[in-house]
Amino acid sequence: MYTVEVVNIGLADEEASEQSTLILYCKKEQLILQMQKLLPEYLHLCNVHTHQQPKKAWFIWGARLLTYTILSGLVIRFLWDLHETLRFLLSAGLLFLLVWSLLCTLLAYMTRGILLGDRELIFTQGSLQKVTTCVNYRNIQFMKISKNPIANHVQIVHGNIHLLASAANQNMSLPYFHQEYAEQLKNHLLR
Repeated sequence: MYTVEVVNIGLADEEASEQSTLILYCKKEQLILQMQKLLPEYLHLCNVHTHQQPKKAWFIWGARLLTYTILSGLVIRFLWDLHETLRFLLSAGLLFLLVWSLLCTLLAYMTRGILLGDRELIFTQGSLQKVTTCVNYRNIQFMKISKNPIANHVQIVHGNIHLLASAANQNMSLPYFHQEYAEQLKNHLLR
């Protein structure tokens, strides 16, 4: 099943903004037919494929997972002197959380991506479901690009975009992407 959420940006009052969303929920074939009728200019998005995050993003996620693992180990060690049953349950719970975090990180890596189109920025996110977001460049009010020391070393960045006149002051997070894409994205926004 596919879901399309169309948000009208730039309405004047909050009451109208709450009613500015159209949601389609259907199979892909039906989605394509509905998109042909309602939004033919976005029909190409039904089959778009974004560029996956750089493999270098694993350095950042690996550092996070290593930090979580070390902290979990310290918690287990600190509480090791508790009752044996409690110790087992705590250890099993923390091990489950670590495995779940690794699985979600892997799924998020496989899902996240970005594509700089001619008129729009397209990016995908999600761990348990894939969400593709398309934003016309002219609807982006400003963009904030950031990088931590590890990202700087491996020359990748991530960022946030803020939509122009959105109902809820919408801020969207972009996945990691190559540093040279940031310059291309800036050029698209300045057109």
